[in-house]
Amino acid sequence: MSPTRLLLLAFSLLSTVLAPAADDYQPGPDSKPQDGVPKGDVMKFEFKNSKIFPGTVRDYWVYVPKQYTPDKPACVHVNQDGIQNQAPVVFDNLIAKKEIPVLIGIFVMHGRVPARDGTTALDRYNRSVEYDGLGDNYARFILEELLPQVEKIVLPDGRAIHLSHNGNDRSIGGSSSGAIAAFTAAWERPEAFSRVFSTIGTYVDQRIPVVAAMIGLISIRIPTPDRLISKLLLMAVFCCIAVKQLALTSAWANSSRTLSEVALRLQALPAGSVLLQADCDPDVHNLRAVYTARQIPLRHAASYAAFDGQHFAAVGFAIPGQQPIKVRAEYQPFKDIQDQVPGSVCFVEGYRRLVEQSLKLLDSNKANGGIVPPLFVLLIRPPHAGLLQPIPIYAELPGPIEIYQVQAH
Repeated sequence: MSPTRLLLLAFSLLSTVLAPAADDYQPGPDSKPQDGVPKGDVMKFEFKNSKIFPGTVRDYWVYVPKQYTPDKPACVHVNQDGIQNQAPVVFDNLIAKKEIPVLIGIFVMHGRVPARDGTTALDRYNRSVEYDGLGDNYARFILEELLPQVEKIVLPDGRAIHLSHNGNDRSIGGSSSGAIAAFTAAWERPEAFSRVFSTIGTYVDQRIPVVAAMIGLISIRIPTPDRLISKLLLMAVFCCIAVKQLALTSAWANSSRTLSEVALRLQALPAGSVLLQADCDPDVHNLRAVYTARQIPLRHAASYAAFDGQHFAAVGFAIPGQQPIKVRAEYQPFKDIQDQVPGSVCFVEGYRRLVEQSLKLLDSNKANGGIVPPLFVLLIRPPHAGLLQPIPIYAELPGPIEIYQVQAH
């Protein structure tokens, strides 16, 4: 490995420790429908005959722009985790402006193994096996199974789908583990995919021990002329990894006692309770606070109450489309309210809106014979104490966390 590559690797690892986060991004005009722009067609299909990942089924969507004609093979974009980032709208706009060529988008979900009894069990998701695993299995699935299936599709207007087999006409992308799946596919089959679109890629040891990765780095043969520089840069890489891991370990260790107390107090709430929450992120320039706050334990504090099976936490660890989620019908309206809460709420109006929506739902259920469970709202790191007064605080927990009970009229 050249010194330049080692320097880039060290810088990227160090940047994950030092870079502040920003949550104020607003989509640009290309991500929004524009007047006068031809709108492509999006069709949904199911794929369930994989020999590479036997037993799995998956949904996939095919986007075909209005400008496509079957006399010329179209460029291709394959995206993991289905449709993301308003891609069909973006493609419509960019194709109309001739900033990208006419292309067909294929948006594929990871495989899932259907449960034998959907009333008592959830499907098993094959996402990590397919996306985080190394090797060429996923690339083969795309090239040998999915794309040939897409080329069998005939559009409602009679157009056949012809895809380019030239790697320069193909891109593959995704986010998180979907991004590393895209990168691995291109790494394994560069002649088939010359372009990768990666967002917040999970370039970590999801399915390979970090020790194995270290052994791989140690085994690198260092060229003689730059031997000293290369060794120093390799040491910098190790130091960056160590600093990051120590920072995370320290942050989690200091919060473990707090989390245990929070879990016990939440589980002591009345059986059958529903818990909603709003979380205010700390100042992004306070790096230690950000690392502590943005880890799972504090952001999903309400979930600790649900582990005993006696409470329903509307906020959960699972991410729709990435992990299996099933909510009983009578509790779905509470989850719908929680899903509307932004990732960070630091203003009074946001908290009051959550309470008002909760109260409205309870009153409606009470009037129509629906469930009226004990309902609690958790405010995690509110800007100041007693934010929802005159509603009385039900309990105060370390964190700081304030708990308010919302009761039907």
